Amino acid sequence: MFAQSIEAYNDAFEHLYAALDSIEERLSDNRFLFGDYVTDSDVRLFVTLARFDTYYFRNLGPLRGRIVDFKNIWGYARDLYAIPAFKNNTYLRDLAKANGDKTVIFIDYNTRFWDQIDYEGLWSQPHNRQELSSDPEQKFKTK
Repeated sequence: MFAQSIEAYNDAFEHLYAALDSIEERLSDNRFLFGDYVTDSDVRLFVTLARFDTYYFRNLGPLRGRIVDFKNIWGYARDLYAIPAFKNNTYLRDLAKANGDKTVIFIDYNTRFWDQIDYEGLWSQPHNRQELSSDPEQKFKTK
């Protein structure tokens, strides 16, 4: 989003998706980024993931894939969203809200649909990520 040239944009685009591919692979074996329990790294990544499909896409140009297109990342994001502290402090509808002119034909996706999307329903779908954990009932290390 900060690129000043097409070359810089293309380089950043490749790095972004290389990182997402790496995270996708990591999450194929781990419930969370570093194993069975939520860490501050998960909290930081969640903030980006929650904004990616609802807001960031507007400034990224053509996308290779959305967060929902990464099976493990999408399940992981929903697993985190099930934690009340995440759910109660993630305002997906507010992130997506757009106030464009709906009377014209050509408008952006968020202007046209932001108020019709069931974000709660999408983000609350089952994910079965607990199967990857040796301590499936606990998301936080308590000892």
